[in-house]
Amino acid sequence: MKKTTNLKQELMVFLEKRLTPHEFQRSHQLFYRKTSTGKQILHVSIIRRKSYIDIVPSVEIRHNEIERLYHLLLGELPNLQTATIGCELGNLSGNGTKMLTIRELSDVPIAGEEILKTFWDVGQSFFVKYSSLERIFDVLIRDGKTAKIYCPLPDVRAKKTLIAAYLLNRKNIYDDLVDKKIIYLNTIDISYAIDFLQFAVKLKKLFSSL
Repeated sequence: MKKTTNLKQELMVFLEKRLTPHEFQRSHQLFYRKTSTGKQILHVSIIRRKSYIDIVPSVEIRHNEIERLYHLLLGELPNLQTATIGCELGNLSGNGTKMLTIRELSDVPIAGEEILKTFWDVGQSFFVKYSSLERIFDVLIRDGKTAKIYCPLPDVRAKKTLIAAYLLNRKNIYDDLVDKKIIYLNTIDISYAIDFLQFAVKLKKLFSSL
């Protein structure tokens, strides 16, 4: 366990040194850069093995107002670590899940450089493409392959779609959107649909009171 902890720490330090000049800050296994509407995030998922670690890097975008309203309506405390959409770097580059293995300290710079190269090559274009609420909404409203990759949990995706619609002042499509999402969620798990409907009612009441 001590060895894997050291490997993890060395990787985080390596990445932090390289990302800090680009205005990224570290928080646990996240490196984030603030934007006018939220955060751009490099998320380094670490899987501990007996004597080594596997790394799966991804990029994420947090839209602060979507996340604030989402947790508010769930009756939860604000969570500054959550993201709105995201994708593994391997999927963004078209190569499937990108898992890197670090067995020794000497592997850290090699893995770190590979993470950063892919991050700068494809992660930045992801940040640019989905920098607006309109583009985030375009992802959330769909339930196809891209949406499932960028926001995998169908019930979460449905709820955040409604919030985005309201923030974009698209109240005219709200009821139709609720109906379509309920039909979709019913095909997965009826409990998702029931919970989503309750969420939709709460959201509508919240905005009606404003």
